[in-house]
Amino acid sequence: MSLFLSALTLASVLPYDRSDHPDWQLYHHYQAFAHAEDNSIYQVIEAKKVPYTPSEFAFTHGEASFGLVKGNLAISVFSRMDWQLDFSEDTMAFYSAIRNKTLIDDGRLYQLDLKAQEFGAQGVKLGYRWPLSERFTLYGAASLLYANSLTAGEAGGYAGLSEDGNYTGEVVLRYTYTRDYLFERPLEDNHSHWGYSLDLGFEWQASEHLTLSGLVQDLASEVKWYDSPYTDAYADTANTIIDPDGSVHVDPIIHGREYYGDYRQSLPRRYQWRANYQRGQHHWQLGGQHYHHQHYLSLGWQTQRDNDSWGVQFYPGHNALALNWRNRYLQLSWMADRLNPRQASLAQLGVSAVLPFQL
Repeated sequence: MSLFLSALTLASVLPYDRSDHPDWQLYHHYQAFAHAEDNSIYQVIEAKKVPYTPSEFAFTHGEASFGLVKGNLAISVFSRMDWQLDFSEDTMAFYSAIRNKTLIDDGRLYQLDLKAQEFGAQGVKLGYRWPLSERFTLYGAASLLYANSLTAGEAGGYAGLSEDGNYTGEVVLRYTYTRDYLFERPLEDNHSHWGYSLDLGFEWQASEHLTLSGLVQDLASEVKWYDSPYTDAYADTANTIIDPDGSVHVDPIIHGREYYGDYRQSLPRRYQWRANYQRGQHHWQLGGQHYHHQHYLSLGWQTQRDNDSWGVQFYPGHNALALNWRNRYLQLSWMADRLNPRQASLAQLGVSAVLPFQL
């Protein structure tokens, strides 16, 4: 068995293992990674009416791929979705009050700051491993992207309560999109565009027992959106309506304009590295992942017997635990900081299947 996807590879983080196997290999891989600081991922994504803890970021990355591997060459088709939010703690506290239809704190001035990015695409990826020596391998991959989902923009300002209980302040918004979630602007054209992404990695057999590896995904990338819809909006006052049941509704007074313009989008880089020390069937590992300004350091152990392997990893900085298992044809991995998926603020899921065949 020669194909190991990055989330489950025993020794290396490269997307597939070096192989002298004469057969072709058909594979499928799905991976999702999400983190909502100090809040439930499920509640943030579903916008549940619950109290939210003031925090500063939330993001997800999901990708599904089907591909073929032959020797050092791999080609695949894939679909991916990336979503990132950066905000101030005041912004999350303000959102929590609005979402739960309660008044914000009287006498408090909320400093609002929000940056959002959403990207969805399908594409084709071509990857190749270059064995530069018996101990050192270089990996590169190029992806052609057909992007069809975009939200990118920011909002900033301040808000508070006036003496008569109405909202006051100043908020400025500018964003571009393929779907207008805020104002439901009707769009006729499909603003889908082509782009590219490049990956680079290495694997070094430093000694008989030690393997070092690293991978940068989306090292260089760009999608150019032509005639993308834009909205600039400005709000300075809002009427407050309180229902008999105590629910608070805010009706802001908004001014702005809608137009079209070009937008150049770059994808966030994702980093992985691993040091693997092997003795017999046992692997001791020190590794890390870096997504969206956050680093996830892990300590792990894996054991292999015949065609099966089991492993466990601990993320000390986030109190998260990861488990993985594989056999010749199927690989599963799971990581979370809570046993209940609906309570987890950090989670990762990986599912892979592989089928060798001959032509």
